[in-house]
Amino acid sequence: MPRLFIGIDLPLAVKKRLGNIQHDLHLTNVKLVKPEQMHVTLVFLGEVSAADVVPITKILDGFPFHSFSANVTGISTFPYVIWASIEPEGQFRDLHQAMMMRLPDIKLDFPYHPHITLARSSEKNPVVQAAAFQVIPFTVSSFILYESTLTRNGLIYKEIKKWSV
Repeated sequence: MPRLFIGIDLPLAVKKRLGNIQHDLHLTNVKLVKPEQMHVTLVFLGEVSAADVVPITKILDGFPFHSFSANVTGISTFPYVIWASIEPEGQFRDLHQAMMMRLPDIKLDFPYHPHITLARSSEKNPVVQAAAFQVIPFTVSSFILYESTLTRNGLIYKEIKKWSV
């Protein structure tokens, strides 16, 4: 069964800047996310039967989506994760909530917190040295249904369908 999620791809310039930030943080005991794979997850669907992929895309075909401006605003941590914060958090949360309402069979075991994963750590509470951070602006103008496959070399994301304004 495919593992699916709905996400927002980031502009190449944002991914490049975040890749430079990863390098500047001098992180140890971590697995860095490759810049080309950086994204904002809106809804993690998990393992979905192949038969449900088309109905999910049909639900998303009718989703009312409008572009908006966003910013990468800093670096923080969750247990085992180093991530970049994004704003406006409320806009991402509203988008997440609206999608969850249209996908009633999807249940989350944790509260949604919009972010961009930069690295996964072997330590529960990774330490990140504070570095000067300049806000990185970008425009959200599309969302994508992705398939996620775990390989020996890490996760591989495959775009199933993209919706743009």
